[in-house]
Amino acid sequence: MQLSGNACSCPNKGPNQVLFTAKDINFRTTEVESNVLRCQSCGSIFPELFPTHDTLAEAYRNYYTDVRGQSRQTWGQRLINATRKRYLMRETPVDAKRVLDFGCGSGAFLSSLVKAGFEGEAWGTDLLKPSNLQPEIRWIDESDLEEGPKFDWITLSHVLEHVEDPRGLLARLSRRLTPGGRIWISTPNADSFLFRTMGRWARDVDFPRHREVFSKGGLRELLFDEQFDASFLSPPAVNAAMNARSSLGSIRADGSASSRESVGAIVSTVLLLGISPFFPGIAPELVVVCSPQRAPQ
Repeated sequence: MQLSGNACSCPNKGPNQVLFTAKDINFRTTEVESNVLRCQSCGSIFPELFPTHDTLAEAYRNYYTDVRGQSRQTWGQRLINATRKRYLMRETPVDAKRVLDFGCGSGAFLSSLVKAGFEGEAWGTDLLKPSNLQPEIRWIDESDLEEGPKFDWITLSHVLEHVEDPRGLLARLSRRLTPGGRIWISTPNADSFLFRTMGRWARDVDFPRHREVFSKGGLRELLFDEQFDASFLSPPAVNAAMNARSSLGSIRADGSASSRESVGAIVSTVLLLGISPFFPGIAPELVVVCSPQRAPQ
């Protein structure tokens, strides 16, 4: 796998703090490593090196998403996905006539939305069209979005941290909103208790697949720069518990953690389970609903 330089989306390029060295502890697709940096300006986290376009597919070789079904996911990951679906369904406006799930995987969220009584059009797009896409889901290739329909509600569930140009993506999606339309974003939180205490073992480091893990300040700055009004929401508490459990699982599976790291991870998990419901700012996830400050052209 070939690596090249990487940077966060913050326009204020300045000195970065080296946090730790990361390797692929989640899916073990590669042996490459990279320093993980924290931007001293926006607080977001990013790997110093990232796979080139030609070799990025290697990083996703064993990446189990909804596209490949749930049979190869752990019960914890299935619980997180189910919780996210229910949470997202609850937030979806009942009067939306057309919804787009950008990065829809198998379309599981959209199918659940339709089954729950959503009467509008449910659209999905992703890098690959899933073979098991349900007939009630309308598909649009990402390359056709500019000429496609406009949407009242667009969801980005754990997508933004993967993309090379988050600013460009948000600008494109803004143009696909109807007047009054909104974008719902969930993404890992660089300010989370897990990142602060578990470091390289935190599940959402996910090198070499996550290009940038946003801090709340970094994401707010990005949305403001792209002329969005943003309202941050409290994420489901169960996700904090299951992310902590997954991080502990990575430590056990890798076997290279020191005794101090292992004990620290266990203590962090116990503390996280107790306090995260009361302090959403340290939760593993950022959830935000945003709308353009001016009507899309």
